[in-house]
Amino acid sequence: MPLLRNLELKFILKLEMLPKGLMFITTLQELKLSTMSRSLEIINNDLFRDLCMEKAEEENFLKFIQPSLIENSGNSLDVTLVASVPRRIAIHPGKKDVHLKGDHPQLRSLLLIQEEVFINFHISNFKNFKLLRVLKLTRNVRKWHVLGEIGNLHHLRYLRLKCTGEMILPCAIGKLKNLHTLHLQCHSVGVPDGEFKLERLRQFVIKVGSVLNIKSGLGSVLNIKSGFLLWRSFSLKNIETLKYMLVDKKLVENNEVLKMTQIQCLGIIFTSSNDVKSTLLLMIKLDRLRSLSMFVEKSSPFPYLGLLSYLGSFSYLDLEPLFQFAHLSKLKLVGHLKEDPHQSHHVLKFLPQSIVKLTLECSTMTQDPMEVLGNLPCLTILILSSFAYMGRKMICSANSFHQLHSFYINKATNLEEWEIQEGAMPRLRILSLSFNFKLEMLPGLRYITTLKKLMLRRMPSSLIKRIEVIGEKEGEDFYKVRHIPSIQISEIIYGRGYFYI
Repeated sequence: MPLLRNLELKFILKLEMLPKGLMFITTLQELKLSTMSRSLEIINNDLFRDLCMEKAEEENFLKFIQPSLIENSGNSLDVTLVASVPRRIAIHPGKKDVHLKGDHPQLRSLLLIQEEVFINFHISNFKNFKLLRVLKLTRNVRKWHVLGEIGNLHHLRYLRLKCTGEMILPCAIGKLKNLHTLHLQCHSVGVPDGEFKLERLRQFVIKVGSVLNIKSGLGSVLNIKSGFLLWRSFSLKNIETLKYMLVDKKLVENNEVLKMTQIQCLGIIFTSSNDVKSTLLLMIKLDRLRSLSMFVEKSSPFPYLGLLSYLGSFSYLDLEPLFQFAHLSKLKLVGHLKEDPHQSHHVLKFLPQSIVKLTLECSTMTQDPMEVLGNLPCLTILILSSFAYMGRKMICSANSFHQLHSFYINKATNLEEWEIQEGAMPRLRILSLSFNFKLEMLPGLRYITTLKKLMLRRMPSSLIKRIEVIGEKEGEDFYKVRHIPSIQISEIIYGRGYFYI
């Protein structure tokens, strides 16, 4: 297929997906061009989208199937495919059960647009759709035995499977020799005995339950049967995205990390904080690494103490090598950041200057991090989540956060005062505050004239009353937020808020 046709398909399908949730999609593998340094930007313009859709059907490039055009009854939709229809099909079912039948050996692209929370999708035979390149399936079941017939899709390059319960993969998964992307999301995953090689795999993401699984601890993140380590099923030298990989002493001692010469996005879970520094020192040599997520597990958690008890601690000495990651643009740290009151510098002093997006979760810092974070010259997105900061006061000084565009503060449950000096965050456009039960005033927002969206969720009623307008009566602090075009308020907390962890 010509390059122009590839781009056209990618563009049309992305436009189609924008306004609706996508459950099942088969399109071309994510297109990568050596001459393109940035991803294709798509503007959600309804008029332009409709024009593209109409043109696609006129050219017999893409066909749309809707219930109003098909004889169906009850809560199910039967779709029978034949070879005469276009090779790219989009189905808007409007039903809970969709049955795909027929034989269309040339089918390349199939979209099932999710209008319900979950759609039960039934496919007659994987053998009838051998040319599919990308497959995404979602199942709302407690246990999903993925059909072995999936191995018939020899041309498959992108496979994404998601379910709410346990996922059991078949041995046939090893037949997908052309697979470039494998994405698994479920509560737990079982893989076949034995070893198989997916030599062409470039992107591997496994999200099992929550990374912070309260029920059984962080160890369940890779609840893999038979002791099988999924990352051994592909060549580390070719992998570009890998989330999440357990790091143990054996992996460190064998220098497995050094084999990932092409890695750009890496998520790792440490079973011991003792392995953090030695692993990071090895990773300094990975010059292509741009995105890094790190979690540290506590060896002996106390479940009755809640979510935070499952996480271990990062110390300044553990994370100090990060300062040498000169090309790193995205960093996520989940775990306690051990503060030393006798040190002259903040525990976050190790952060590389190249960071564009920073996520800190469950850090439980008590020392105000705003001074050190405000001096990061490239920081555009900052997320402080789930007790990242446990102090009472934060100060954003003048001329700090020069490039910050989006700021999210979640569950800073001790935060009572936030001082924003004039000149701070001169480019901020999005501010989201949620579950910050003690924060009752936002006086500094009047200085941030660039702010376009303010989102307040589970915030104190005393704060909301100050900024809202009831009838024609303005709150006493409304003038401080009057310039913000969009203010979204939800789930107001009346009285003292509590959040059980």
